[in-house]
Formats: sequence, C-alpha cells, structure tokens
Amino acid sequence: MKLPFHLRLLGRILYRQSTREHEQGALGPMCDLCPHTEALKDSAELRIQLQKLLLFINKDILPDRLQLESLYGKSSCNCFAIHDLDLKDIGVGLYPQAAMINHSCKSNCVSTFRGTKLQIRALVDIQPGEEICYSYTEKGNITRERRDVLSKYFFDCQCPYCLDDDREAIMKSVKCPSCQAQVKPNKNERYEKCSSCGFSDFTAEFYEDLKDYVQYADDVMHKPRNCLVELDKILHPDNIHVVRILVGAFAAAVKLQEWTKAIEYGKRLDRAYELYLPPNEPDTGLLYYKMGKAYYHLGDSENALISLRKAKKLLCVAYGRDSQLVDYVEDWLEFCEE
Repeated sequence: MKLPFHLRLLGRILYRQSTREHEQGALGPMCDLCPHTEALKDSAELRIQLQKLLLFINKDILPDRLQLESLYGKSSCNCFAIHDLDLKDIGVGLYPQAAMINHSCKSNCVSTFRGTKLQIRALVDIQPGEEICYSYTEKGNITRERRDVLSKYFFDCQCPYCLDDDREAIMKSVKCPSCQAQVKPNKNERYEKCSSCGFSDFTAEFYEDLKDYVQYADDVMHKPRNCLVELDKILHPDNIHVVRILVGAFAAAVKLQEWTKAIEYGKRLDRAYELYLPPNEPDTGLLYYKMGKAYYHLGDSENALISLRKAKKLLCVAYGRDSQLVDYVEDWLEFCEE
C-alpha cells in the first residue's frame, strides 16, 4: 500500500517537528492555520487516514492525539497540489503564507511552481484594496462538483461563476433532436423548448438517454476518442462532459503524434476554454503551445507562429518571462521562423 500524497506530507511534517524543540522557520507559520478539528473530530475518514499513517511512521515521533489531529487538519485542508509544466499533479506541499489566500472559482491569480517553489502570479490587473483569490478546484467543473470539493476545505463559494445560472446551463446543454441547435436546461434541469426551431418534445426516453450518455462519459474518461462520436449525438459541444473528453482526446493525440487530430480537438477546446476559464489561464497557454507544435509538424508555420505567440503571451503572465516553459516556447518560435 502506498501512502497518499497528503499523508506523506503529514509524515514529513511530523519528522521535521521531532527534530527541533520548538516550531520555527518554515513550520512556524503553521500555528496560524485553521485545523478544523471540530469538524473532523470522531469522523471515520480521520480514523482511517491516521491508521494508514501509523503503518509507515515511527511511533517515537508521534505527538499526542489532539496535536496529531490538529496537524492532520492543518495539512490536509491547507495543502497545495504541486504540478509539473504540463499541470499534472506530482505531489502536495504546505505553504502557510499562501494558504491564507481565499478561494474564488473566478480567480484573479494562479499558483505555479518552479520545482517545489510556489509562485502566486496575477492573471489580471489587481487594484489596490482588491482581494487576491485563487481557485482551490477545477474551474471547468459544474457548480455542484466544485462545491463538493470546496466542502473538504470548509469553504462555501458565492463567486460570480457560482452565481451565473447561464454559464451553468451552457455546461449542461444538449443538442436539439430536431435541428441540432443548443438547448439549455431550466433551473430544474429540464429542457423545455428549442429557441431555434421550437421543438419541445423532450420525452422521458430522452432523459433516460441523456442520463446514460453522461454516465458513459464518466465511465470512459480514459478512452476519450472512442467516446466523442457517441456523445456528439446528443450533447452539445459546449456541454462540460464533452469538454472533459476533449481534454483527454487532445492529450492522447499529442502523445501519439496524431497532429491532425490534435488540431481538430484543440480548436474545440479553444472555444471551451474561452467559455469557462478566466483570462490568462495556464491551461489555455499550454493548449496554444501544443497546438503550435502540432501545426509545425504538419508544415503549417503560419498557424504555428500564431498559436505559439498566443502561448508565449499567456505563459509569461502565468509563469514569468524567465521560466523554463517560456524558454521552450521561444525555442519553438525560432524553429518556425527559420
């Protein structure tokens, strides 16, 4: 059995605290973090997690039960996912000062990494007195899913994205069975009438099919391209389940060097990111970077340059002009300009 990232982090904190008489240095600010011990107290999840930890850790370095629960709460509720240049999670870390920053699904800053060093970078101009917020969860998820994740951080979000009913409806939109136009659900998640052709015969069978397609999308996330053809029969291209499958299909096409497919999926993702992500998001910059490489391999230097220049502009904001990722983009720009 392998320890989850957050338990490895807790084990490392316990070891470091056992080697010093008092909290100091990087661990000192942990005192200011909220442990949420009352909410965690007597929970089955807490017992299970601590039992896992005890299988791997030297009992001599353990504090008393109350302090252990407090450290668990502080580390698990305030940790950051550490990711690589492709934004894939490779671990977690505790950054007490950064943990003080509040959440907003519509964030104005982003956390990026250089190795294990965390940077908080502004995505837009932030005015004096304006609160700095970053997103604790995936911005492209529907509100219910985001709130489920946020509940683990004991956070209730009321940001513009969470209160935007139209954005939520677009995420759940389907194709009109008659004319294929976009049909958005009402607040009760019922599809009433197509605004393009007037079709309104959304039968019980339609809802059963819709439920099956959504479940199908969740079940085949690791086989994205086989799934897209089926989902396109009923779900609108802006539906969030289609977008999730597109993310996987694009990644697979790039990995397999299927550049024509990568461009096809990338163009569809470009629209989705414009709909659902704030300006200057790293995900959008990475999309343009990979599309630029795909265009280059297809011999289309003109579109490669357009995509790579967009990528550089966005990634300079998210990572900084002196970052390794921006260096990679500049190398590809040189290839295309030769």
